[in-house]
Amino acid sequence: MVCLLLGKQRGWTKYPCFLCMWDSRAREKHWVQSKWSPRSYLKPGDTNILNQPLADTKNIIFPPLRIKIGLVKQFVKALSTEGDCFKYIISACPSLSYKKIKVFDGPQIRQLIEDERFIEAMIEQEKNAW
Repeated sequence: MVCLLLGKQRGWTKYPCFLCMWDSRAREKHWVQSKWSPRSYLKPGDTNILNQPLADTKNIIFPPLRIKIGLVKQFVKALSTEGDCFKYIISACPSLSYKKIKVFDGPQIRQLIEDERFIEAMIEQEKNAW
């Protein structure tokens, strides 16, 4: 929906982010480069912009729950399946199986955030990431 409002090309594009000039096809830079130049304008014909934007980028606010779900999903993806933290998530959320462990909803995330035993099950590196 954001792409539609900003006049961006849909689908797999080279510059999918409307905030910066992140190059999705530069695979060798994905885990090395963390700072990408900000996108200064949305001009049609330039870097995947097809039409004039219908909304200003400053007026687009993402729902916090979606951001939180995405962050928890990335955190769980990075966990070792043999670690105590991963095993605790499986036991704390019985509706999730090993295959569905990356699918969270709001109440499950809230349950993990409020659970002190969840943080105790983490090693130091996982605590820093959390």
